[in-house]
Amino acid sequence: MFVPMKPWYKHAAFTNALRLVVTALLIWLVSRRVDLREIGAIFRTADAGWLAGAILIYGSTLVISSYRSSIYLSGIGIQLSHWDALGLYLKGTVYNVLLPGGVGGDGYKILILRSTDGPSVKQIFQAFFFERLSGLWAICALLCILNGTLSTPLLPPVWSWSVIGLGTVGYYFVMRRFFTEHSRYFVRTHLISLGIQTIVSVSVLCILKAQPLPFAYGPYLMSFHGSTIFSILNIGLSGLGVREFAMGYAAQMLQNDAALSVFVASAFWLVSTATAIPGLGFLFSRDKSRQMTAPA
Repeated sequence: MFVPMKPWYKHAAFTNALRLVVTALLIWLVSRRVDLREIGAIFRTADAGWLAGAILIYGSTLVISSYRSSIYLSGIGIQLSHWDALGLYLKGTVYNVLLPGGVGGDGYKILILRSTDGPSVKQIFQAFFFERLSGLWAICALLCILNGTLSTPLLPPVWSWSVIGLGTVGYYFVMRRFFTEHSRYFVRTHLISLGIQTIVSVSVLCILKAQPLPFAYGPYLMSFHGSTIFSILNIGLSGLGVREFAMGYAAQMLQNDAALSVFVASAFWLVSTATAIPGLGFLFSRDKSRQMTAPA
């Protein structure tokens, strides 16, 4: 049977090379605004204890995120134990951070979970899509909170809260009308997502505390979470360069120190990379057991 070859632009080698070029371009653009030697000096003076704390705290979000993921999968009849859900989630982070390629973390998880007698690939994709959407909602909610803490808010707080309030209501009713299997977990999953992003904020605060400098934390947290939305584009290699670019260019708007902003972004990339390493143990484990049952 003849199997058509993939177009050259769909091969992992090309996509990774393109992402590497984009990452180099973004870092070059950052260097045009911030002296990279200054960022290096900030790293050398950073308190290792606070950075280690950032790794431990951020690592806890992966455990909670795996539980949230298992809730969405249970809506389509895939029942995973807490351990299997954690393993699957960590293997996804390995593909996103340590093994960037054409598949991606969610794509890998879909390949693992699909079966002839279970939910369709479309249903599994929708579960991961709504999981991502809940995380995006939580980030937007935190941005509204942080915007209100600024001495000069970027938007009038009543506007931002009105937008997210109306958006949340519309979002829920669309889910309830067309995706009932996920809407019944709406409140629980979105509160979990808000908790996850709050813990991520604490991890970023640890990174900021690694520098013994007096500054307001709110603008840096706002810059960080805003850059997370930008990093969803996944245009860089393992995300490197994307957050640095966004936070570096947002520094002037929020009156943040540009070098410190880029340090936070780079340090968080190292933190997320470090927490992805345990996923290698799951990835190369021979234990591929999981239990799938029909929806109740």
